[in-house]
Amino acid sequence: MAKKIVTSLLDKDYFTEILGGSERFPHKPKPDSALYLADKMGLPPNEIIFIGDSDIDMITAANAGMYPLGAAWGYRTESVIINAGAKKIVRTPGEITGAALGCAPL
Repeated sequence: MAKKIVTSLLDKDYFTEILGGSERFPHKPKPDSALYLADKMGLPPNEIIFIGDSDIDMITAANAGMYPLGAAWGYRTESVIINAGAKKIVRTPGEITGAALGCAPL
């Protein structure tokens, strides 16, 4: 389903790979899929920003050693995301680039 949504709304060439829930990797907050993507991109996890809209996403980011950036417009409330470990919060998609530029590697 993730591939169908992304390819219908966005240019798939912006993505290294599109992953959704499957039996291929353990489910979040296990970091396996995030670490797989880091390896595929040739980047160390501490140089990757993991953007998510849930507490599970923030925990997954921490488990993978990635920078947890919380999206406040999604699945959980801002306070839940902050309490789960978000280092920064963005309130609109347009804020992601600016927030990412100020993120220091972990």
